[in-house]
Amino acid sequence: MSWKRYALLTIGLLFAFGSFSQKDTIGLEKAFTLLDEAKACYASGGMKFQCDEILHKAYISSGSHAYFLEKIVAFLFEKEDYLKAREYVMIKRTDTLPNAVQARHHHFKGLLELNSGFEYFNEAYDSFLKAYFLELRAAYPTFKFLSQIQNALGYTRMIYGGPNQDGDEDYPHTNWITADLLASLRHFEQALYFDEKNQNAIVNRDKLYSKILKTGRTFHEIEGRVRPKTIETIKSEMLITEKSKNDTLDEININYLPNNMPLILSTLSAYDEVLVAADISGSMEEIHPVKGVDRFRLMRELILSLFTDLKSSTNCGIVTVGRSCTKLPILFYPVQLNARRDIIDTIKTLRPNGWTPLSHSISKAKQLYTKTKNKKALFLVSDGMETCTSPMDLCLVASDLYALGVDIHIISFIVSGMEDYELAYEIYNCMAQYSKGKVFEYDDDVVADKTEEPEAEHEEELLLPPINLGDNFKGITHFVVDLTEYFEVAKVLTREQSGN
Repeated sequence: MSWKRYALLTIGLLFAFGSFSQKDTIGLEKAFTLLDEAKACYASGGMKFQCDEILHKAYISSGSHAYFLEKIVAFLFEKEDYLKAREYVMIKRTDTLPNAVQARHHHFKGLLELNSGFEYFNEAYDSFLKAYFLELRAAYPTFKFLSQIQNALGYTRMIYGGPNQDGDEDYPHTNWITADLLASLRHFEQALYFDEKNQNAIVNRDKLYSKILKTGRTFHEIEGRVRPKTIETIKSEMLITEKSKNDTLDEININYLPNNMPLILSTLSAYDEVLVAADISGSMEEIHPVKGVDRFRLMRELILSLFTDLKSSTNCGIVTVGRSCTKLPILFYPVQLNARRDIIDTIKTLRPNGWTPLSHSISKAKQLYTKTKNKKALFLVSDGMETCTSPMDLCLVASDLYALGVDIHIISFIVSGMEDYELAYEIYNCMAQYSKGKVFEYDDDVVADKTEEPEAEHEEELLLPPINLGDNFKGITHFVVDLTEYFEVAKVLTREQSGN
């Protein structure tokens, strides 16, 4: 199956958040010795349970380290022991990871379960369903990936429906009625809404249509029952409107986010501490010419999205820029692990007011970071330039932060043609040049259309097994799905687990 071509890259992504110190190295050396011993055991045809035990000892010796866990899963995948690979994949904690990464975790887990025998078909469907919902919750869902998940859901729904034993050969089949085929057909149509070029979904959809049409039903009758939903309908029904990780987060309108939000999120995800400097000066009340809402609302949506999708292990804080040129900022939250709830609760009560004391607020920001040697970033969201002192002071303030190990990233509502454009970006670039900072310009366009999505990272080949018309009982047409291949896999797995 072609999904094997990308699986090792997926494994690397899922386990990319581990690192190890010199102290860990001793344990890892022993772990790798045991891993070699386990590989030799499997290669020699030894008793599987004994080889599994050696492998487990290797993992324990590593200190349950994510880096070593990746090596185990990669090895088990290469030897096509999907069931055992699934057990180790389940060990990996994903609840602190971004939604998009969690989605790929559950998608990979579902593929392993599909290859682990018919007993895991139902669990595979649940894994794909979790992957689908998590990808919808991501800052910018990838439509090609959503299409692949929907194809996997339709495929899995078709084959897990209810295995039955049939005849002396003990070969399985699954009996389906037309309503069951329609349930899978909805998934394939939804897959083609997300990506009309998904070849697997096209083949699967056409196969089901041809079977259903042989029962005497018309294409028009079927089409009305399997029409896909738009992305706007899907999100309004269940996911984008709920309050995500924090109970107090507002509904996020993705149409108010900049096109470069994925790049912003990926840039800031590299840091352990992220402090947002939010401009709440009076000019933020001005209406954005394209979005039709005030800049303050756009800024708040951006911060809500950022605090929703940054992994929960990131320490977050905020400092506001506005009001007086000399007084302390209204919000002055030091970076900490559980600050997001309080920050969002408070920022909802603010309105734009006052001047733009950028130098004053940002110079105070250095007090808000921890003393540890974490990777630190300041993310400035602003629509203007310094109005209390010389704008050039910002370069000096930035250099002071850089000396403390803080990178400065900036997104500005100032766009080409505005009065302060040239000066503002000269200062912004001066601030960012001291570190690994980036300067983003708020994009006036709406969210990119689904036809502009990047290519997917992988493509699994999930094509339906043979389907034949069955008997007609009391006016209900049945279909027989041939699952012989899957039950043959299950028999091999059963023999391996018994040690024979």
